[in-house]
Amino acid sequence: MPRTTDDVKVESATAHHNRLRQAFLLGRMEQRRDINNGVNSVIVSVVLAALACAGCVGYSFITHVLTSGGQ
Repeated sequence: MPRTTDDVKVESATAHHNRLRQAFLLGRMEQRRDINNGVNSVIVSVVLAALACAGCVGYSFITHVLTSGGQ
């Protein structure tokens, strides 16, 4: 089904409106990319820290059980 010029105009206006709203709420595109990259780094760091803590707690628990003789 061919697209009418009205459909194209409405879709273009909707896309423009969405871009303006995102720019207003989130700032310029360059800033958004920096923030997103920073957030990803923080999330990865927190996950790695949680895994390291879990590994340390598990190691401590196992060594405690083995040294106490299971009592």
